[in-house]
Amino acid sequence: GPCTVCEWNPEWDSLLPDEQARLKARQGVKYVCLDGLQRVRNETLELVAKDGVTIGEVCIRGNMVFKGYLNNPDSGDLA
Repeated sequence: GPCTVCEWNPEWDSLLPDEQARLKARQGVKYVCLDGLQRVRNETLELVAKDGVTIGEVCIRGNMVFKGYLNNPDSGDLA
């Protein structure tokens, strides 16, 4: 399921469809079942800027996160 949600802002109703799509495609805010959410540089795990431009890895923590898949114990390894 989703881990972030970009809530619709009523002020976006009057925008052109391309602009609405750009805004809706943003990362959003953490979902109610997450304990933590951050964006980091993949190589260093340093936090990235919340500027809508800087690329980073999404790291989540919560009760919907698991280490791996059933019968595939190595699938959850980050290294």
